[in-house]
Amino acid sequence: MRAWRVALDRGYLLALLALGLYLALAPQTIVGGDNSEMAALSVLPGRAHPSGYPLYLLWLRATAWLPGASVAHTAALATCLLAALAVLVLHAACRAWGARPLPATLACALFAASPVVLIIHTEAEVFALNALVVACVLWLAAPDGPVQGTRRAVLLGLVAGLGLANHMSCALVAPIGAYGVVRGVREARARALLVLTAALGAVALGLLPYVQTLLAGDSPASWGQGDGVRDLVAHALRLEYGATSLSARGGDALPAANLVALVTTLGRAWWWIPLGLALGTLGVRATRRSA
Repeated sequence: MRAWRVALDRGYLLALLALGLYLALAPQTIVGGDNSEMAALSVLPGRAHPSGYPLYLLWLRATAWLPGASVAHTAALATCLLAALAVLVLHAACRAWGARPLPATLACALFAASPVVLIIHTEAEVFALNALVVACVLWLAAPDGPVQGTRRAVLLGLVAGLGLANHMSCALVAPIGAYGVVRGVREARARALLVLTAALGAVALGLLPYVQTLLAGDSPASWGQGDGVRDLVAHALRLEYGATSLSARGGDALPAANLVALVTTLGRAWWWIPLGLALGTLGVRATRRSA
């Protein structure tokens, strides 16, 4: 009975259920988006389109032994493992920020079973690993996170570097990561400059997967070949695309229009109900007088 309670309170059961669902939905054939590129590069040398996503490619190649029905299926199974782990860490992050077991479980279940997540977390795409990185930042930065002091700051730096070596959008949670680093500096017994230097060193260590972009070799699936550090920097910074563009052709929507489309899509996915409940609860809690 105690083991069952622990599994519920710590999100183990939810993560296991999510894993089972993701594995059942994992496609055995190539689907849309960048799925064909990522699946091919899981077994072929080369680098992906800018920014390269080297950490994810290294994961796919390290898990190419999984018993999938095809290359695409094997890459999808590897991604499902990351997705389930992201749910588990997100639950831990909710608890570390003060959420009780039931609200944390409900919030993570809504995330894990949302239509968009069910699509992009069950095929060979970079987003499941990105979700895991963001969840780790939330967890490590929380007041009741798993570590404190110098270890908190260093681990946040390492996760930041690894996250940037996967998908640049993880930089959007940089304010939360910075908050965690500041907490770590204040908690540490060492000098602040020493702790910050160690954290920056951990960021550099986390960026090492980009070396794979230089050494990736060539294949029909590769986006060119690594040609020195200058080419690596240009590839990582997506200079062929532009700062806010999603393709080399240009003509993409403005960032504001992309954000409006994102909010609209999320609202349609759940009929706006959870968002309304969350905002209503926040309003009640913010205006309620203390007893």
